[in-house]
Amino acid sequence: MIEALKRNYTHDTISNSNPLSRSWNFMFMTHSCCGVNPVVSTTNDFDQTPWCTTAGSCQATSSQIPRACCINITERTYTSAPASCYASVNPGTYHIKGCYDIIKKKMLPLTPSAYGVIVTTILLQIVAGTFALWYSYQFKNV
Repeated sequence: MIEALKRNYTHDTISNSNPLSRSWNFMFMTHSCCGVNPVVSTTNDFDQTPWCTTAGSCQATSSQIPRACCINITERTYTSAPASCYASVNPGTYHIKGCYDIIKKKMLPLTPSAYGVIVTTILLQIVAGTFALWYSYQFKNV
């Protein structure tokens, strides 16, 4: 997940042409998280992204984290995010939790269901294979 962020995060806007950057920004807003790992200072997961290394407001040092990481930011209020959040990274103005932990916590309860689906699929394959062999054997003996 960290490699995907480092390779693909290029814009801190929700109307850019890069669908991956847009997806990251919407995930930050929807899940109330920021980056992959928790953001604890101006040194964070975004430092190695194209947004910080080649172009964008991070590279120009006017932003340290995306506006989508700011608390209470929506699509309508995106452009009016407070500079104390995205530029200064003041505690209490942005989502500290990383998205990995949030998504992991949401996915963990689904694990037993996934195992159930896998086991059921395997059992159905075994039953179908056994039935096919039995049917072909019956058809040969007619």
